[in-house]
Amino acid sequence: MKAVDFDPSALQSLRDRIQVPEVLEAFDRLVDFGLACQSLRCAPGGRGAALDFRYTSVDPPGWPFSFAVSKGQLVFHIRPLGIRTLNLTGAALARRIEGVRGPTRSGISVVVKNRQEADAMVKHLLSHWPGNIPPVAVAMPVDSGDDRSQFRASLEQVEGACRVTGVMDRRHLRAVHIKPREACSESERVDGNNGLLLSPHLAHLFERGYITFSDEGQLLVARQLNSTVLKRWAISLPISARPFGVKQKLYLAWHRGNVFEKAEAGRRRKD
Repeated sequence: MKAVDFDPSALQSLRDRIQVPEVLEAFDRLVDFGLACQSLRCAPGGRGAALDFRYTSVDPPGWPFSFAVSKGQLVFHIRPLGIRTLNLTGAALARRIEGVRGPTRSGISVVVKNRQEADAMVKHLLSHWPGNIPPVAVAMPVDSGDDRSQFRASLEQVEGACRVTGVMDRRHLRAVHIKPREACSESERVDGNNGLLLSPHLAHLFERGYITFSDEGQLLVARQLNSTVLKRWAISLPISARPFGVKQKLYLAWHRGNVFEKAEAGRRRKD
């Protein structure tokens, strides 16, 4: 757990506002996760009636999340940085988490009333923040016979949705290596930074070199790709982009130099 670098009395002031036991459990769950999170720094912010609990990020830099409390509920706020980085929409989030309000110009709000709803926030939102790796994943030994499942578990801590379609449901996303698996070292094969969660049709194009991404997150299309494919698959340019992390950029540079625009000209790939 990270060292607490704020005045604990401010946190206690927030907690003292809550008069419903179930909401207290939700409060403690969200605070405990924030303090243990590898990629977010957390602390109370604001003053007086505006006092809240804030999550700030180093990469990408900014303030993606916060929550405020009252006597009987906790309201978790997903700010614009959080929406952009995780490719969120109010409708998609509402399918996985109850109590969603918005979006509005200031973001998306979620009413959290108990520990179960706080657990859903951690599972479907906070744990997907780029660079967040739970302690159990850090200590996990590498087993070459099961590296695909380890790769996907690691990748899902870095990427939370398809960067082009915005789909968040993991059942409909493929875990794709940026630097192809056959070209990777043992450690690269399970490195979550060496991957993307993509809808199947986009995974097909990415693995064959018809598309790639810039470091800033823009979709790049190979000259060999028939424009009719983009039209039929409803791929519109430009996409809503967000920058990649430092480690991801290294793998993407490899993909742009060794896979992109070296497409197979229609020949079927042996998967």
